[in-house]
Amino acid sequence: MHCVLFCAITKLYNKTARKKSLKKLHFLLALRLKVCYISKITTATCEGLHMLTITNTHTNKEATTFEDGTVETNYFTTYETKGAVKLAMDSIWKYEGKDTVNVDSVQVIKTVSEDGEYTMVNVEHDTTWDIYTDTGFEAAISKLVGEDVTFTEQGMQDDNYASMEL
Repeated sequence: MHCVLFCAITKLYNKTARKKSLKKLHFLLALRLKVCYISKITTATCEGLHMLTITNTHTNKEATTFEDGTVETNYFTTYETKGAVKLAMDSIWKYEGKDTVNVDSVQVIKTVSEDGEYTMVNVEHDTTWDIYTDTGFEAAISKLVGEDVTFTEQGMQDDNYASMEL
């Protein structure tokens, strides 16, 4: 019961952090700490919970005008993160490393031009490229950015970096 309550408070805390409401954040953090104290649990013991939280957000916009007069605009949102994600260990590349991966940052780049829109998601992590196709990793990053995210092609993956898209 306490783990479920802790997880629910944590989800609300993460949503509130995106809105940057300090008064609510302090309240929710205090509530989380009380739940842990009362039930004598830690974040790691809550049903094997591995949380990935946003610690800071940066945004930027850049527009490029090409020789033919067309304009391409890139909207950058970079989330500095803290925590780890639990892998499903179902990569088609037979990844055999640890089952949790720390994620340092997630960058979402939305490109808008006359040809349409495209959104890239770049993820900095602490393991090898062969987590490629792991459904647990995709789910965790999707949850963090609030939209369904999938890996791009295998050749765009690298150690400590995942290339993804919306």
